[in-house]
Order: sequence, then structure tokens, then C-alpha cells
Amino acid sequence: MVKGWEQQAGQALGCLNDRLSELSDSDWLATAGHPSVADVVVYPYTRLARIGGIDLEVMPAVGKWLQRFESLPNYSPLIPGHPELNESTVEML
Repeated sequence: MVKGWEQQAGQALGCLNDRLSELSDSDWLATAGHPSVADVVVYPYTRLARIGGIDLEVMPAVGKWLQRFESLPNYSPLIPGHPELNESTVEML
């Protein structure tokens, strides 16, 4: 059962990667030039996907989007003070 969920999650993130690949570097999921509620909602699930066994390294557009999100002013990690749990590229530097 978990294996099926892992496959579905991988497919969903693959769709996200495809969508992000179509956008310019200043566009976000639902808007041009600034993040929207869509970005805020999708971010935590995407950031923590590796915990569920999803390899984000094969999704370069997702990686770039995560970095852009984490570079936003006033960004706050999902679990402050525990970079090993956040999997945030910002805190692991």
C-alpha cells in the first residue's frame, strides 16, 4: 500500500516539475512575479518528499523552486532549529 502511495507521490511531483519547467525564473505556480497560496500550500509537502522516499534530485525545476521559496524575505523553516528534519537547503548550508 505504501509503495503505491510512493509511486503516486512521485508522479504528482513529476507533474509539478514539468509545470515548473514551463515557467520563467520569476514565475510561481499560479502567478507571475510573486508567490501565491498555491506555492505556500505545495511547499511543505514538496520539501519533505524525500522523507517519503521521493528522489528530488531528478527534478531540477522543483529544486530551483524550493530554493526560490526559501530565499523569500521572512522565510521560516518548517521546523526551526532542526535542519535535519526540515531538509531545507537554506538551513543545511
